Amino acid sequence: MDLDTLYEELKLAREDVAELRAALTRSNSPVLKRTDAASYLGISERTLHSLRLEGKIKAVHLSPGRFVYRREELNRFLEDNERVFSSAVETAKVLFDEAMD
Repeated sequence: MDLDTLYEELKLAREDVAELRAALTRSNSPVLKRTDAASYLGISERTLHSLRLEGKIKAVHLSPGRFVYRREELNRFLEDNERVFSSAVETAKVLFDEAMD
């Protein structure tokens, strides 16, 4: 993957994050059900479940097998992953520049 492709991927990811934040802001509820949370993050319910089990996303346990996700927790997850992606792009840029020298 070349540097221009990485930058384009970062741009698209940032646009996706902005769209997702706007969609969540339109919601009046401070919490989302599993289906809505997965949709907001753009992932499957199974992936959301895995992220919860791995401790990467915190959920509120309502009853056996029933969880909801706080809006601020979903935003935190998106922001953390945006930073990770941005860091990866910067690392790739440095490596690319070094390889070109």
